[in-house]
Amino acid sequence: MHDDPAFQEFGYFSLWYGVSGCPKIAGKLEPPRGYSYCHEQIAKDHPDKGHGADRIGVGCPTYHEVAVLQATRATRQLWKALHDYIVTKYSVGTTTDTDMEAVFVQLAWGAE
Repeated sequence: MHDDPAFQEFGYFSLWYGVSGCPKIAGKLEPPRGYSYCHEQIAKDHPDKGHGADRIGVGCPTYHEVAVLQATRATRQLWKALHDYIVTKYSVGTTTDTDMEAVFVQLAWGAE
């Protein structure tokens, strides 16, 4: 995982400016004061354009690859936290016959 604070910047985005999400000056995206980039300029969401295609360093992954890794890791951590919360919260006061894993699966994906 990349710990460079500059990498963590998401870039400015506001729906006020439409799809680009950023003000334009003379046809060029210009983020407001306090932001270094517009979200689209960083473009870590895209593997083949914008900043996402750039490598962090020689022989290192691209910014997009690191962004995908961070998003995947965060999703797994949040999913585990949700799982643990539901199983713990609803285990209290239930009978020993209640399969909380089955309850979680039912809540997460519904009936089969």
